[in-house]
Amino acid sequence: MTEKLESIVISHCMDADFGKLELVETRTKAAASGGPWEPVVYRSWAGDLPGIGAKISIDMEDDPSAVSEEIRIWFRRIMADLDAFKRMVAASELKLAREWAGSGDSDISLDEDSFSKSLKVKEFSIDPKRLTVWLEEDACIFAGHSIEVRIENGKIAEICLAG
Repeated sequence: MTEKLESIVISHCMDADFGKLELVETRTKAAASGGPWEPVVYRSWAGDLPGIGAKISIDMEDDPSAVSEEIRIWFRRIMADLDAFKRMVAASELKLAREWAGSGDSDISLDEDSFSKSLKVKEFSIDPKRLTVWLEEDACIFAGHSIEVRIENGKIAEICLAG
């Protein structure tokens, strides 16, 4: 038995860093380990970041002001210079991108600059301990996989492919 997800907006908020947000409540039913179906309610803040076409989701029921200052600092730093952030990601993942492009018989000529320009920030995902930035590249090098940048404890913890 599959339960339908029902999502409703239950509140609005304007945040100095993240802009206009909506508190979205998603309701469904789920069964764990063959047990009975129980109601499940999940809440998260969501919004769109104007100008870059990216989404933001904040995985906490508290007011978005509860997002730690450490996460806010990283978010501001990235937003202040998206090109520098994309260059850093491109430098980190260039070797992998060249391997994927080569294995797909692609004739794409990749250098750090062209790879960086192909990257688009698609989403910022925030939970109480982590800021995750999701990027996609428009040359289809990674066959639909996204690049995930996890920032924890004041530093980049990992850059990897996801999906």
